[in-house]
Amino acid sequence: HASDEKFNFERLQATTTVRNQRLVRAKALDLTAVEEETIIENEDALVKNGFLVEVDQSGNSPVGQRCRLLSLPISREVTFSINDLEELIALLAEYPHSSASAHVPRPSKVRRMFAMRACRSSVMIGRTLQKRQMETLVRHMGEIDQPWNCPHGRPTMRHIMGLRAWQEWKEGDGVQGLEESDGGEESIDWCRWLESRTAQDTETEDVNENVDEESEMAERASAQEEEDDGVDDMEDDDRPVDYFCEEGNGHRPQEAAARLSLGERFSYS
Repeated sequence: HASDEKFNFERLQATTTVRNQRLVRAKALDLTAVEEETIIENEDALVKNGFLVEVDQSGNSPVGQRCRLLSLPISREVTFSINDLEELIALLAEYPHSSASAHVPRPSKVRRMFAMRACRSSVMIGRTLQKRQMETLVRHMGEIDQPWNCPHGRPTMRHIMGLRAWQEWKEGDGVQGLEESDGGEESIDWCRWLESRTAQDTETEDVNENVDEESEMAERASAQEEEDDGVDDMEDDDRPVDYFCEEGNGHRPQEAAARLSLGERFSYS
């Protein structure tokens, strides 16, 4: 309820133009030069709050007496007076309004009126909400300018956990090679750490290369041993080389080739 009320309140603050009622007789305003200039520069904000002020631009009236109040805001719940206009002028002098800005300064009576309307139009206790409506409420909270509490002071959020319960982050946390760091106030020498990491990576690459070379040499030695064993078997075989080149004798081409090469060293009868 509180979050929905705050969203409705800020929406009314930004978009609502308060109705006004014209006075039977216009009231001349006795203002300072600054107050009069504030009224002239913020006519749009005055109209949104229900105040209509006429400014004499003829030059016949002295500065400070050129404005006349034509109408006051009207509401069934609230009665407005000249004091509310003075309050609004003070707010406008402190927080000037521009037509491009969504924020419009409001006197206290207008704010209370909007708070009452926002409360009545918001989600009430005991009302069943669909998932779609819940998502809308949460999305609206992200659009509120000041989402911490409703206009009547009720909080819109519940405190679950304090940040002090979290372990404080320290420089170097989670970085490999710094797990054993005491995490003191001294800053980490990242250049030195990077050099050590580079040296470790280079050493690892050298070890991997040596392992690959040893493995390759072992494979070559094993292949050479198998080849030598095959040659020895062929030397003990007294069949002619032509036998292995004939079709249908179940010969293997590589074996025949090997025997042909052996012909340079052995003679067959």
